[in-house]
Amino acid sequence: MSWWEEAPSPKPENHRHVLYYPGSAGQNLNVGYEYGVGVNNAVITGNYVVNSENAYFSPLNTNVTMTGNSFYTPVDSSTQTLFSSNIYSSSRPTTAQIFIRPNQYEPGRANITVVNWGNAASVSVDLSSVLYPGAVYEIRNAQNYFAGPVLTGIFSGPPIALPMTGLSLATPVGFDLPPSDTTEFQVFVLRWRPPTHVDRPPVKPISSSQRPPAHHQAPH
Repeated sequence: MSWWEEAPSPKPENHRHVLYYPGSAGQNLNVGYEYGVGVNNAVITGNYVVNSENAYFSPLNTNVTMTGNSFYTPVDSSTQTLFSSNIYSSSRPTTAQIFIRPNQYEPGRANITVVNWGNAASVSVDLSSVLYPGAVYEIRNAQNYFAGPVLTGIFSGPPIALPMTGLSLATPVGFDLPPSDTTEFQVFVLRWRPPTHVDRPPVKPISSSQRPPAHHQAPH
């Protein structure tokens, strides 16, 4: 994700994203750009930044607010000093981090993002922020949505085991198939599958103020 303009950008915002780069030959966060003029009044909060060569911050940026982010990619020491209310880690976690973001417009639907630090074959995911027990659900691979569900079931309350292996990528139109992803990072779409007749949908209602995405650490 890059922010830069020929003239300074007015108040760009980046909240609660998972930014993943598969390798170390590029950047997954670039604020201001090396050859730009910086950004003004940027707000960067609650992001989870993984891998890449580094996260770059232009010295020409002004009035930037950056708090509550977790960086598992190199960040220069001057930036760490200037924005101290973040996590800057030089070591890799060993336990999966799972982010669940309920859809604001469709009850029973959510995006599930998994940073699978330990490259486990499956991870434990708590769906209780989206579904009530008794909900029939399906989970699809976001990178090959129309290939069919990778998991279906009836939610009973406890966390489910979500597979992280055997997932294929959809072939892009007009391009070669990209290299297969590792099990380290996957994104899924959860959907409630309503029966023909239902008195009370077994899904969490959408409130007027949508809560931030659930973020939990997978149990050992």
